[in-house]
Amino acid sequence: MFKKNKPVETFLVDPKSMGKDDVLRLPENVRKIRLENSNDRLFYRVYGDIREPDAQIIISGPNKAVIIKDGISSGVLSAGKYDIYEKGDISKGLFGKAKLKEAVVVDVIVYNPSLTYEGFWGTSSPIPYRDPETQIPVDIKGRGKYDIRIADVAKFHERLVGSDRDFSMDKLLERVNSFVLQVIKNEFVKVLHELHLGYIDIPLHELEIAERIQPTISEMLNEQYGLFVPLFAIEEFFIDEEKRKEIEQYLKDNRDEEKFKKDAKEIASELERLDDKNWERQKYLIGLKREDYDKYLEVVKILGWEKADKKEDTKKSAAFCPKCGAPIENGQTFCSVCGAQLEELERSCPHCGKTIKTKGKYCPHCGKEL
Repeated sequence: MFKKNKPVETFLVDPKSMGKDDVLRLPENVRKIRLENSNDRLFYRVYGDIREPDAQIIISGPNKAVIIKDGISSGVLSAGKYDIYEKGDISKGLFGKAKLKEAVVVDVIVYNPSLTYEGFWGTSSPIPYRDPETQIPVDIKGRGKYDIRIADVAKFHERLVGSDRDFSMDKLLERVNSFVLQVIKNEFVKVLHELHLGYIDIPLHELEIAERIQPTISEMLNEQYGLFVPLFAIEEFFIDEEKRKEIEQYLKDNRDEEKFKKDAKEIASELERLDDKNWERQKYLIGLKREDYDKYLEVVKILGWEKADKKEDTKKSAAFCPKCGAPIENGQTFCSVCGAQLEELERSCPHCGKTIKTKGKYCPHCGKEL
């Protein structure tokens, strides 16, 4: 016959007295087990040899609990008082009659569905990404935090905690972190493409990126483990310093070139507006050529003119400036390249080939229109 020790009337389970293992052994011959709230963990576990026939479990709200005996689960219990063993006609109890001649080990897992627990994530391996603006391949790393809460106690118990007495908060966070990182790697690049973001833009859109990733993480964790993620935050994304400099230099060079072309387009547009003021156009181009020859060539290219260093426009005119050799249009008073006055213009007739020293519209030798 089992020798009974003096019963412990009420044992208050204080989660603060537990270590990192989140497990506490009950004293022998306890009659009432009172389960208090835990304000720093999503779950904790107590177990012991409960032999008192009138033993009770008292669950304080908003806790929920699952009691396991001989592999049989009580199911999820809400706040209240429960008899562990049958008391004749008074109470059926959770597990029938007590068998006092053998060890009766009972596990009690307590869950706090009202608690939000903060976890931290960080990429151990980089996320491969090709910057859309520069097409430079980069490896991106990041870190941040998230909150988790129990959304479905039954699923959380079944999929994670269960009857594994060694399962702790540390193991839970390890499992959740691995899951969160996998979702981040899958969703991060997808969100960047949806938002059309390059690496340089990421720091300005971290909140928007996080808000787009959070629902996916929460939905998948809920489906897998019965957990809800009310908050997902990105604290920093970063890449290799050399890659960052390469991207920034590329963008700087490219933007300088774009600005150069934009300036040239604006100049060409203004010159087209001055089409009826030929002298103003010519004067501006002469000044531009002296100050910025590259931009001058770009403007000439946009306008569809021949570059000044090309002397092959024989279809428009067979005349050339006697000072710089640039092609001369019929009726010009000044050279559009060097500004020389063309009063004594000497040219050849494109029809008969004879030299013409007048500025008329017809050749004095063959009479054909010039």
